[in-house]
Amino acid sequence: MATLDLDAPRLIEVEAYGPLAQPQAAHRVTSTQWVVPGRHISGGDGWVLELPGYVVDVLAPPAHVKLPADTGTVALRANVALMCGCPIVPGGLWDADTLEVKGLITRNGERVAPVDLTFAGETSQFSGAVPIEGPGLYDVTVYAYNPANGNTGVDRTTFVVSGN
Repeated sequence: MATLDLDAPRLIEVEAYGPLAQPQAAHRVTSTQWVVPGRHISGGDGWVLELPGYVVDVLAPPAHVKLPADTGTVALRANVALMCGCPIVPGGLWDADTLEVKGLITRNGERVAPVDLTFAGETSQFSGAVPIEGPGLYDVTVYAYNPANGNTGVDRTTFVVSGN
């Protein structure tokens, strides 16, 4: 709620930025609206600003972990939540089955095959496995995308596979 002491109509701009605790997911949205003295913006839902997208947190592998040369695959796990923090589960109000969650991978700067992540059995968690194609620096970008509305979220991690 806000109370403005106006003596004439004003074009008001409101800005929101967040979530502050998840900088990789933060968005900035602004909205402008004319406000007239003595008239309220309280009909319906009032004046609503929407932060679109998902908060994606790569949980595994941890950033910059070093792995031995004989590593066959690396577990990839991410937590995906709406910006409001709402949980995602199969068949739920926020249905995990509607999301595309994928890992885009490069090794030493060269693209390798992407990895699909599927619901991991825990609320908002998705997992997959990155096949190791040799030694080098692996850079993994995990995204969650909802084709119904375009909401998207992204996070990154890296890991190193030794050459010995």
